[in-house]
Amino acid sequence: MKTFSIIVYLALILARPEKALGQDQSSNDLFRRAAKELENNNFDQALNYFNTLINKGHFAPELFLKIGNAHYKKNNIGKAVLAYKRAILLSPNLPEARQNLKFLKESQAFIDFEKSTFETFINRIPLSAVSWILVTSLWMIGAGIIFRILKPKSRILSIAIIATGFSMLFLSFFTSRHQDKSKLPPNSHIITSTNALIRSSPNDTASTVRELSSGSDVIVISERSNWSYVEAPDNLRGWIRKDYITKTWPYEMNLIP
Repeated sequence: MKTFSIIVYLALILARPEKALGQDQSSNDLFRRAAKELENNNFDQALNYFNTLINKGHFAPELFLKIGNAHYKKNNIGKAVLAYKRAILLSPNLPEARQNLKFLKESQAFIDFEKSTFETFINRIPLSAVSWILVTSLWMIGAGIIFRILKPKSRILSIAIIATGFSMLFLSFFTSRHQDKSKLPPNSHIITSTNALIRSSPNDTASTVRELSSGSDVIVISERSNWSYVEAPDNLRGWIRKDYITKTWPYEMNLIP
């Protein structure tokens, strides 16, 4: 219902406010400097600039895309995957991030919680499109009722207009509900260390349940001291060191569209 509430709000104001780098000239200049450092292979300096922008409250998908590229150049595969996934969370249709993530998955063989084709399709529908459907449905329902009053003899046409409006209203509600269900879990993490081992108990001498490649997804279930009890995409559970994983989205969840 959260997504549907947001859509209703968007439909009422017919606009979605968002923070962009271009609204702050100094931040925009810093982004260009960071991009230049990245082009010159000064990856650490570029990452320093990019992280400064994040600390200032900028969360543009292009920013995380650049961060991912910098980490990939440094061969920090897990951190590159993390950055690309953050970019996709902000902009599901960002082709460069999706392409890079696909390449890394094929080359590094990390595992993640894959969505079905239907879920992927639903998630890539922007809120603005769903809001447009909602607005149109309300207009059609209203127009059908008015038409029925003014033209009582055109009963079939007015019913058709109203039915179409309710169908579009159901479609917007259905889409928002499914987008809500497939939202990123707040306890979602990504393996950012190499050769991360899931163990049967929170101890370095415990038996290994399995090894996860850098970039793999896990869901944190509980924590104990320096260990986290996690679930992997293949439904296996075990303990992993906290410093092996990084939260997928450590920022405010309402920043994700």
